[in-house]
Amino acid sequence: MSLVWENRQTMLFQIQEMLRVEHIRNEDAIRHEIDTYNDLVPGPNELKATLYIEYEDKDERALMLSRFRTLPGSVYLDIGERSYKAAFKQQDGEEDDRLPAVNYLRFGLDPQSRSALAAAETKVALRVTHPNYAQTAILSDDSKKALSHDLLQE
Repeated sequence: MSLVWENRQTMLFQIQEMLRVEHIRNEDAIRHEIDTYNDLVPGPNELKATLYIEYEDKDERALMLSRFRTLPGSVYLDIGERSYKAAFKQQDGEEDDRLPAVNYLRFGLDPQSRSALAAAETKVALRVTHPNYAQTAILSDDSKKALSHDLLQE
């Protein structure tokens, strides 16, 4: 699993990349791309991220995505003593028996955690508690600063 934090700038890059790669020139199609990616821009008091589940082997990927169908409810952002469960965005065409390989997460924060995130002494971790993938990653000071900066850009 890989997680990429998103902000207004990363979404702008995503839109530009889609327009370039797909050779999109039609105004309605451009508007569709903007509308699609606008939903992934964090709002006030929240952080958003894209979670990628990557397995090279097709059969192993299918098996793990089936096992991960219950992953929503198992991903947390811990800021100091507070813990925030990720809200997974429901996607069109999502299958009931498996999780998509690409997922969009939202972490709603309270004002105390916004302040704590900026403090150097605050431990910040991304935690997955799923029985098929239990991991904790401590965020670096640079990552904490970047996320704190993103929260101030709203």
